[in-house]
Amino acid sequence: MNFEGYQVEDFLKDEGFQHWAKNPQAAPEWAQRLALWQPQNPGLAARAEEARELILALQFSDDETLPETEAQQLWAKIATAAGEAPASQPGGKTAVLKPARSSGWRQWAAAIALLATLGSLGFWVYDYSRYQRVATDFGQTQTIALPDGSRVTLNARSELKYLRNWQDQADRQVWLEGEAFFEVSKQPTQQTKFKVYTSNLSVEVLGTKFNVAHRPAQTAVTLNEGKIKLAIATATLNQHIEMRPGEQVRFLAAEQKVELDTVRPDNQSAWTKKYWVLDNSPLSEIAARIELLYGYEVDIEQQNLAKERATGVLPTKNIDQLLEILATTYGVKVKKVGNKKILIQ
Repeated sequence: MNFEGYQVEDFLKDEGFQHWAKNPQAAPEWAQRLALWQPQNPGLAARAEEARELILALQFSDDETLPETEAQQLWAKIATAAGEAPASQPGGKTAVLKPARSSGWRQWAAAIALLATLGSLGFWVYDYSRYQRVATDFGQTQTIALPDGSRVTLNARSELKYLRNWQDQADRQVWLEGEAFFEVSKQPTQQTKFKVYTSNLSVEVLGTKFNVAHRPAQTAVTLNEGKIKLAIATATLNQHIEMRPGEQVRFLAAEQKVELDTVRPDNQSAWTKKYWVLDNSPLSEIAARIELLYGYEVDIEQQNLAKERATGVLPTKNIDQLLEILATTYGVKVKKVGNKKILIQ
């Protein structure tokens, strides 16, 4: 299936996606398809997650309702888009939304798609009022204080999502796309666990420091201190790993493979201090990192240069300084070509 250009409304109108959103175990191939298309479509996983949450938000049982104010607003937006007047129950209360059970689901999906196109998706009432999203651009990092006092440093081209109110939650949960370094605060009691979710794994924490790099080709989790449990769930894998400090687990998306290594964890999170640590690192690896995090196309003219390796430190506070030290470290010539291309000779 081709997901190129898929937006939230496209997912909402796809019957196969609706089925997977309501019961992932019944259609595990959907997760694998999304993972395969994500590298060519940045943000695809985030849009799919928004559509999934919308479908789930509108699927209530007989004894489940939204808070009355939110239900009224959500109903009004969707009903207006469908060309209907919002229905009310006796006493002026808004009727409970149950579009997933009705024979008119296609009409609901069309109404929701219209709202999305207009930029006023009814889901905003239910989702965006409950969740906080923080995103970084090319070359940007940002540190976020979570409601429990934990700190998260986001690397460039990353996004973190979490509930605004953690008071009544059984667990402290965040969703990550990209890379982040976590410093999780310990709670007076341990009834609340801290959990990090990506599209292919989850991290369960009690109180610790660790780095999660969730990128299209692989997801790497490095433990600096404390203790975490990983759960890796894909169409072909269901694996649980308990990590110790100094260990790194990598999930390779294309191979559907898990690797465990011992590393120097401070090197993996050095980006939070505005530098990269090179440890016999090939130039091709650094070029790929510059493309991913700074948005430049990097052209290494001679293929033999791509294999050159170096050990040292690269400052990353600004791209010009990074390129200057890169040239000295690898013994190459580096120049910018316009605003979006770097040539290495």
